[in-house]
Amino acid sequence: MINIVKSAFISSFLPRECGIATYTNDISSNIEYITGNNPRSIVAMNDLQSHYKYGKRVVLEIDQNNRNQYKQTANRLNSSDFDLVNLQHEFGLFGQEWGKNILELLKYLKLPTVTTLHTIIPKDSGIFKNNKSRKTHEMVLSSIGEVSDALIVLTKMGKDILTQDYNIDPNKIHYIPHGVPTLPFVKSRTMKKVVGLEGRKVLSTFGFLRSGKGLEYTIAALPSLIKDWPEIIYLIIGETHPSTRRKEGEKYLNFLKKLVKKYNLENHVRFYNKYHSNNEIFKLLLATDVYVSPYLGKNQISSGTIAYALAAGRVVVSTPIDYSVEVLANDRGVLCEFGSYKSISDHIASIFQNPKGKSEIERAAHTYSVKRRWPYIAKQYLNLFENVIEENQLLDLHLPSKMRFSEILNSPIP
Repeated sequence: MINIVKSAFISSFLPRECGIATYTNDISSNIEYITGNNPRSIVAMNDLQSHYKYGKRVVLEIDQNNRNQYKQTANRLNSSDFDLVNLQHEFGLFGQEWGKNILELLKYLKLPTVTTLHTIIPKDSGIFKNNKSRKTHEMVLSSIGEVSDALIVLTKMGKDILTQDYNIDPNKIHYIPHGVPTLPFVKSRTMKKVVGLEGRKVLSTFGFLRSGKGLEYTIAALPSLIKDWPEIIYLIIGETHPSTRRKEGEKYLNFLKKLVKKYNLENHVRFYNKYHSNNEIFKLLLATDVYVSPYLGKNQISSGTIAYALAAGRVVVSTPIDYSVEVLANDRGVLCEFGSYKSISDHIASIFQNPKGKSEIERAAHTYSVKRRWPYIAKQYLNLFENVIEENQLLDLHLPSKMRFSEILNSPIP
């Protein structure tokens, strides 16, 4: 074991049901395994005054709407034995509009900071409610870019957006792809026997349910498909996102169930309505023939679900979100049209009609994912952490708080 940088991770964390929590568990566990460091390294974000029964890995907690706790946490980290902070950033994890509460922590934090950006929204995106919202978003993202010593993006195009739209220093930005589990390359029929789906052609989607996922278009694609392949079954794996459930209950899930009934698809759609362990998801992915990801919004810069489907060596049919355009290139998957059940149906039919081509895509997807397995990703994180620490030691600056580099250059020499 090597013993190098001791890093604290600011993020949501298990058992909170959240994709960022799962990501942070995977990356921190692999880093801790490589370094042999004490696993007590998580600063956990709590949502809406919720509290979770965290294990020993969580050393501090922040209620997302309690601004005082952000400053207090920064001060406690400053006086700790941590060498560096890794902020796992998703706007919705932090209080106020566009999560600007996190700036309160960064304002007082003295430790070197590496920020992983899970969402990067182009300036011309149509998701902003108004000009004020756009400006707040720009201020938050630009401030994070300014005070972070390094930024991690999960796709190459993420770097382009940050530099072109937000004028962030490209030398700060590092591409480290989304990590994936180590899964074997096996034919789906092998796992179908294990999960009780023998003899079926299996389509699947997993992840939290919410409007915008576009699953209704996959359901609408089924009637034409089952004319030729009556053995098709579509697995919808996952429950409604907790924050969505608080706002609107099971509105989207009930909408999907009504569609299934409308098209008489009760024998062709199965809902796995719960939060699944990784092993449960892996079994169902390995039993899948075609993984369908019909997102409706283009500006999706990362998708752990698609990454995991590729790691399982499955054919992914996805709308051309930013992430899919990059990872499914070179015949590693198939792109369909936004909001078109016919496009989904046509592409799935083409896959089933060409078993040889299907096998080639599966092999390409699995091969592509090998060097994106978590141990490889953890080593890239550690290399970056070491470089950031070394650069800070060379500067040997002991500042009362984070400062813009221009302010450092213009400050008087003592």
